[in-house]
Amino acid sequence: MSMIDSLFSPAEVDQWIVLLYVVLVLVGARIVEFVAKKHYERAQNFAVHGFEYVAEEDHYRCPEGEHLNLVKRDHEKQLAVYQIKTSCEFCRLKESCTPHSHARQITRSLATWAEAEVGKFHRRISAIMFLAATLVCAVCLLLWAGKPGTGLFVITLVVSANFLIREIRAFRESQVSA
Repeated sequence: MSMIDSLFSPAEVDQWIVLLYVVLVLVGARIVEFVAKKHYERAQNFAVHGFEYVAEEDHYRCPEGEHLNLVKRDHEKQLAVYQIKTSCEFCRLKESCTPHSHARQITRSLATWAEAEVGKFHRRISAIMFLAATLVCAVCLLLWAGKPGTGLFVITLVVSANFLIREIRAFRESQVSA
């Protein structure tokens, strides 16, 4: 077995288990973020189901063609509130659309997923997972230094540290823009 082969071919089962664990943690961190982001987008869309947002005029259009105009913008909470000017009392869709009040109101988040609290929370979880993977790789390199398979730990250490650094940068950028 050549020197290069021994660097990238772990000899012990423990090394393979740790490498698999690190890869699963890295993939899991990305899956957590992906699912959380999709859920956030779905929740945003659910709140306005049936309504069309007209960005050029900054209003929503209800299924009956009425406009919900901007009535309040809360920069601190990063929310915009839209409300219909007329009463929905005699609308044929009132029961399914606005059963709780006389006029329909929509609240739209002005924050991106990364700026929203739920996004920040899940980005922190991902960063913790990337940190754990990085630390595991670093410890394994110290434990198995010079043994076959250490090249794979160097690669996984670099990959996990890269993910961690990118996550920290993205989190800081979202903090600055908020």
